[in-house]
Amino acid sequence: MKSENKTASSKEEKRKDAHIEIALHEEIDLMKDPFPQTVLKFQTFPEIDFKDIDTKCRLFKHDFHLPLMILGMTGGVDRGYDINTRLAQVATQFNIPMGLGSLKLLIKERHNPSSHAKKSFDMKKSFPSLYLVGNIGLASFNEGIHLDDIKWLIDTLELNAFCFHINAMQECIQPEGQKNFKGLIKSLEKACHEIKIPLILKEVGFGIDPDSFKLIKNIGLSAIDLASKGGTNWSLIEGMRGSLRLGTIFKDWGNSLEESLNNCQSDSSLSLIASGGIRNGLHCAQALSLGATAVGIGLPLMKAAVQDIENQTQTLEQEILFFEESLKISLFCTGSDSLKAFKAKHGK
Repeated sequence: MKSENKTASSKEEKRKDAHIEIALHEEIDLMKDPFPQTVLKFQTFPEIDFKDIDTKCRLFKHDFHLPLMILGMTGGVDRGYDINTRLAQVATQFNIPMGLGSLKLLIKERHNPSSHAKKSFDMKKSFPSLYLVGNIGLASFNEGIHLDDIKWLIDTLELNAFCFHINAMQECIQPEGQKNFKGLIKSLEKACHEIKIPLILKEVGFGIDPDSFKLIKNIGLSAIDLASKGGTNWSLIEGMRGSLRLGTIFKDWGNSLEESLNNCQSDSSLSLIASGGIRNGLHCAQALSLGATAVGIGLPLMKAAVQDIENQTQTLEQEILFFEESLKISLFCTGSDSLKAFKAKHGK
């Protein structure tokens, strides 16, 4: 049994390494304008002092410095440790939440004392004040993973919130993809009842449709990460690992971020995290005007983290500062001294 577990873990590690290499070096970011129809109203006389602009955001009943989340991208491999450590350092510095890549490998190695997977995910050990978000595929419940495993992850890694990603298209294109998605809404609802920390449902690059939103909006989630088409394209990533022909024909599948936000309008307390092509503070302001509570950025921050690691630079800090500056300009030029004031003027 141990040798079978090691073989499975080895295959998963190779897949994670391949994901990193493809994300860093191939053209898998579609770089489309996420908000072609959303124009913010310019105010000639802002009547505020730029230095007084407040970008604080309340998400998961927690106050953050910016309405920005570093999305879960990697872990479980040696290179993932370096990347996650750099991301965790900056997330702590700027008081923003950080997500981890899929923790499935850690569960598979749960009973293997020689496991090295935990190191790449165990960011709280070095950054105890970090707001850390775990992550696993929701379809894992149909692969033998149980709620007790999720609770073990939460306790072991001292997670503040947990994300279940839903990735039907990715699994279809992935060479070793798992396509049994039957009964997952019931599994998600059970998790919402039994897990005590905030839970997030996340798409992986294809957006949320209105019918699916209606099914999940009242089951007890704290947030939905809309992760729409226009950013990192997992159809292409998995296609480059398997059938590029297959991956290419589905590269434009799904809803744009603008469409997803319009699909998920609700009077509930459910927070919407906008991701999928978000690259700056203007994009963030546009997302907030359409009902988002915060935004998520993944690939650009991972690339900046790798550049820092390889060249001993501070590119990642520069990316966050650029996001903050462009967000403040967006608020200032709409006459808003805070996110609350901006949403009162421009929000849905």
